[in-house]
Amino acid sequence: MWVKRTDAEIAEERERRQRTRLRGAVLFGFFVLFIVTCFFGWREAADRSRITVPVVELLSRLPFAVVAAIICAFLIYKLDRKRPMMICPKCEATKYEDGVTECFLWRSF
Repeated sequence: MWVKRTDAEIAEERERRQRTRLRGAVLFGFFVLFIVTCFFGWREAADRSRITVPVVELLSRLPFAVVAAIICAFLIYKLDRKRPMMICPKCEATKYEDGVTECFLWRSF
């Protein structure tokens, strides 16, 4: 039978998941910042016959890149949601909460 985690386990898992989500969002934001700042879009790259932005144009692209990075990081942070986990007290197997209260691993023993 599946039971929910204890309050301490839930709080610890929530903090860990939030740190992981925040770290992932920040890294994705820096990735977007780098890509938008340093590379052209497909159409402009085809017109200019080059993929990378010249050094003299980098500063002019930076304000838009910062805004795009912040928006993308915020969206990744907000949209990365996971379902609650449950632990079987007999076999200690974990699974996402899906409405099934009977442990399939314990039943097979």
